[in-house]
Amino acid sequence: MFSNVYQLEPTGDTFYNFIFQKLKAIDVIIICEGKIDKKVVKKIMSISGISTNIRVGIIDAGGIDLAYDIAAIIAFLANIARKLKAIGVLIDAERSTVDERVKSLLDSLRSHGVRINTPPQAEGQTYKVTIETVRGRAINLVIAVSGDFSLPFNAHKLEDHGVRLLLMEGSINEEKVKDAEDAKEIISEERLLELLERSHIDNIKSAFRHIYTMLKMLGILSASS
Repeated sequence: MFSNVYQLEPTGDTFYNFIFQKLKAIDVIIICEGKIDKKVVKKIMSISGISTNIRVGIIDAGGIDLAYDIAAIIAFLANIARKLKAIGVLIDAERSTVDERVKSLLDSLRSHGVRINTPPQAEGQTYKVTIETVRGRAINLVIAVSGDFSLPFNAHKLEDHGVRLLLMEGSINEEKVKDAEDAKEIISEERLLELLERSHIDNIKSAFRHIYTMLKMLGILSASS
């Protein structure tokens, strides 16, 4: 896709390789809750275009709890990864509100000793704060929370936005949505990725506004995006 986008696997890499070779070369790290989140982020980056002079690392955390833990670890490792300028986190709301999910993550980071110096600045379902390293260097932390709360699902997640895109593209009607309790009943991972391939870019940006906003706040989109 891009020569400056790297897949980081902290659970698979050796400690030395991850810390002293991969992490030190990265400008921005995006922590995704799961595999589908990572695939969608990479697809939207491919569609939107990213700056060629910024190195981006993407991590599949393998679950919400691990996403919290990895975010705390990366925040600490920023003390030695001097190129690192920003950290993005993409997580599902599930049964929480966006504010509740953001507060939960920030509280978790604080409990691990991460210094958060600014109150959250919100743009829709994307929030930005500044964290401080032990050497006083400021790093942006951008949190994007997935879930379309206008849809009548029991829990809200990334697939909600795929359903919204289907509605915008005229591929399904509102009645089908009303009959479902979960977005995954309507759209599979494979269909979601295929949908991103063929949908209009403006519809994608609207349906996945929180991800597009996260990429903007992280400063990795190209000037033409």
